[in-house]
Amino acid sequence: MDAVWNFFGDWNVDFCLASIPILLLFLHFYMKNREIPLKDTLYFRDTMVMTLVTILFGIVGAAVCAHWKQVPYWLIYLFNVLYYIGSLLTAFCAFRYTMETPHMADRIDKKWFTLSAIPVAVMAIVVITTPWHACFFTIDPDLGVLQGPLYVPFYGFLLFYLVFCFIAAATSENKENKEQIDGLLLSGALIAAGTILEAIDWQTLFLPFFITLGVSCIYITVRNPDLFKDKKTGLLSSAAFNLLMKEPLKHHQACGFGFAIRSYNQCRVSYGSAVVDRYLSHFGEYIRNEFPKKYCFYLHDGHFLIVSPGFMDIHAAIAKIHQQFKDPWIREGESASFDIGCCYIDNRLNYSSLAELRESLELAFNDIDTLEHKDIVVDEKYKQRAERQTHIRKILRKAIETDSIEIFLQPLMDAKTEELTGAEALARLRDDDGTIIPPGDFIELSNSIGVINALDDQVFDKTCQFISACGLTRCNMNWIHVNLAPTQCLNLDLADHLNEIRRRYFIPFFTIRLELIEDGALNPNGKKQINLLKEMGFDIVLDDYGTGYSNASRMKDLPFSEIKIDISLVKDYCSHPDPYLPNLVSTMHALGLMITAEGIETKEMADKMKALGVDHLQCYYSKPLSIPDFLQKYSK
Repeated sequence: MDAVWNFFGDWNVDFCLASIPILLLFLHFYMKNREIPLKDTLYFRDTMVMTLVTILFGIVGAAVCAHWKQVPYWLIYLFNVLYYIGSLLTAFCAFRYTMETPHMADRIDKKWFTLSAIPVAVMAIVVITTPWHACFFTIDPDLGVLQGPLYVPFYGFLLFYLVFCFIAAATSENKENKEQIDGLLLSGALIAAGTILEAIDWQTLFLPFFITLGVSCIYITVRNPDLFKDKKTGLLSSAAFNLLMKEPLKHHQACGFGFAIRSYNQCRVSYGSAVVDRYLSHFGEYIRNEFPKKYCFYLHDGHFLIVSPGFMDIHAAIAKIHQQFKDPWIREGESASFDIGCCYIDNRLNYSSLAELRESLELAFNDIDTLEHKDIVVDEKYKQRAERQTHIRKILRKAIETDSIEIFLQPLMDAKTEELTGAEALARLRDDDGTIIPPGDFIELSNSIGVINALDDQVFDKTCQFISACGLTRCNMNWIHVNLAPTQCLNLDLADHLNEIRRRYFIPFFTIRLELIEDGALNPNGKKQINLLKEMGFDIVLDDYGTGYSNASRMKDLPFSEIKIDISLVKDYCSHPDPYLPNLVSTMHALGLMITAEGIETKEMADKMKALGVDHLQCYYSKPLSIPDFLQKYSK
């Protein structure tokens, strides 16, 4: 083994030899799994290939330098020139990759990229002509291969391109690409370290090894094909959608269609998550085989999208999908049926951003779940809805950040006396022009973008402020209901968190009643938090009773003080009376629960609910009012 290392004399190629198997492995897995046909993907491949070629030239170059007395000078010049040319081209490929990844190329005129190649060409000419001017390196008959005056400046030239890479990456960072940019910056730092070390010690080939480390860093954090593939279906993921759809969108070539599994969450409950996941794998295999030259995405929750870079007979493709899902899927002794609906993209529309297209598709997928056997065109109406939703999302985030969520109060009346006894605090959001955005437009949105807990915290805090400022006393009310989102019940510190806010305003427990729907109340952590809140002294109310799976047995197991009968049950009874609601009221009273009837719209409905013996009525007596209007109307 020593003889092998002695073959290279004073030249150290250990780092190069260590890099070869690493690069070969990366190239193998990358080319095998590569599915993102973008420019930066090609530049990354070129960077890996050029690094490997440069390593090979470097190893041979070191060998001929070590045996300079026995080897023709032209051979020494040839392989050393090839090594440095390879280093130049590798650096340029890495530079172009870095410019493409954060999409700097979209913001810079293409002529500048053409001009950026000129310094590389000039330096390449200097390297190639080394045998004539000896400025880069030379061969001394007595001392062997020696550095020339341009050797160290050559590495300074490489660092010059790295500086541009750092600037491009650092100035392109945002919340969405932070992990990618961090990977690029770390990769650049590693390559810079290798460049400096090789400039200092020219007989040790550091640079290819540190480029390999940089490639490894990029592969793991940015360019790993597995990052862009959905594990359940084997199709392209949402991350791949964000990369691949930029170009088709820019050139109005977003030609394709999507389909959604109706009642997807119910399918996971009925068949079991493991079974549905197996079928998702079968769906992915079918789609890949049926549409081999298309971009096939699995977005989430049973939503699929197939996009063609060129022409596509969308109606024929949709007909194939419908035919495939018409009959049950039978695999490995299992059988399951899935109802689907399709939507197709109107590529005549001009979307202002990828987010707007994605928003339009999500709205269409949601509508598919509610429409029976009807396919949808993602047309101008969906685009307008997406624009509106994007606007509301912006307003909502700003309101959360600036503590600008308002509370409106809707009175709860004593059913016997028709006197005000309490109220429900409801979140309200104002548009830029001061108008109120309908709750249906932002409540679900707040849940989907992950700010529902912050929204409910503001409502709870401002309700406590109102109570602390003698709001209950001024209106002769006993308490205010505050809603808790199901996701809040997943917080292990919910009880302590709410109690801390209550204590901050020095208000009694009985002044606030906490409303939960079944999704929050019946999950394991929800039950735990309900019990903790009850033990602290809060009263707990079950909202929208009658829309889920609750029954008297479950009510006995949970510490509720009150239930609110959903508007659907109230309306159904008022239009078609039957024994169900009277028996329900009787049973709940027997369990010691107070009862509020929601959605009272007329005096006739109010009278019917009074006759049933409910305790409180909501909606008929007043719409939700702002705090000033509520005080003006109900202050004593």
